[in-house]
Amino acid sequence: MGLGKIWHSLRDRVRLVYNLRRWRFKPDGVVKDFAFAHLRHLVIAKMDGKLGDSQVITPFIRNLRRACPQLAVTVICTPNVAPIYQDILGLQTVEVPKKAQPHQVEEALKGAQTLFAVPCDALLTTEPNFRSRDLYLNYLLKPAYLIGIEERSGTVNLNLKPRSLGKHITQYFADLLAAGGIPESVQDPSYIPLYTSKEQSKAVGVICKPCLGIAPFGASSHRRLSDAALQELMEFIAERTTFNAALLFKPSGQLKQHAEALLGERLLALPEKTTVLEYAALIGQCSVILSVDSAAVHLANGSRVPAFCLYGGLDPDGIKRWGPAPFASECTAFSKQGSAIDELSFADFKPAFFDFLQRQFHNELTNLKG
Repeated sequence: MGLGKIWHSLRDRVRLVYNLRRWRFKPDGVVKDFAFAHLRHLVIAKMDGKLGDSQVITPFIRNLRRACPQLAVTVICTPNVAPIYQDILGLQTVEVPKKAQPHQVEEALKGAQTLFAVPCDALLTTEPNFRSRDLYLNYLLKPAYLIGIEERSGTVNLNLKPRSLGKHITQYFADLLAAGGIPESVQDPSYIPLYTSKEQSKAVGVICKPCLGIAPFGASSHRRLSDAALQELMEFIAERTTFNAALLFKPSGQLKQHAEALLGERLLALPEKTTVLEYAALIGQCSVILSVDSAAVHLANGSRVPAFCLYGGLDPDGIKRWGPAPFASECTAFSKQGSAIDELSFADFKPAFFDFLQRQFHNELTNLKG
């Protein structure tokens, strides 16, 4: 471990100890008695604002609401993903700023007092390492059950980490439903597409099929394809396929000029700005996408769009947990052992990508020149 990682680890540990002294609350619900049918109000904390996580949780919400329609569900989230929970999933939300501080969480809860007329008896989070805002939220709500995978704080009394260790993230939610009395045999594991007919209509007017969408940027700088790899990828699309191409990111000026010169009218012009629902709809209209480890993979799964997905080769457990959904047989995950995504050349994944296209589109001769 490098000095930087050692320093960050020590700093986070000191912060945790300090914040636990201020806001420690250990829920006292009896785990063996836990059942969703007995709950009145479930609060879901999604304060990180991650789009992919919001897609992955959709089958949990669907299955829970089918089984327990009387259960009140509130999501505490950032404004960028609030439309997903409001417009797509039909849930009540409390919005907090991204990277919210404890006082901002408190202000948001005070502003939504009517939603908490029924006290929270279960708080659900997928945060693996609690920050101050997570501890303070638990302290304010004082639920009977704190559900999660975090172990350092000692505050989680319904911990699903041992049950879902080494499994896909969707199994975390499936196990939670089973633990709460909703058997996996009656659960629908598929994702809900994150757009309405309004966003879909807009996307149909933009995406001209057959279209290959390209999403080469993830949150981390190490989850980004290099410009050199992207240029070679677009040369391949131009020379070896008849796909139109949609750049599902904002390219540099040089890269955009290169793409325009190679693809001409086959390079589809996308809106400068899109909401999360519009972005999901654009992916849903693509014939296929190539994506790095990012939200685009999960959004493609939501619309059952074939996806060739690039992962870093340094964390095989991470691929198992955050790779394409188990039901998404139309998707392929690729990684090169020992290499991060930003270290990949197009030559590294070209053979696998070509084979993927042949398998998915072998009956559509207009889509691949061979």
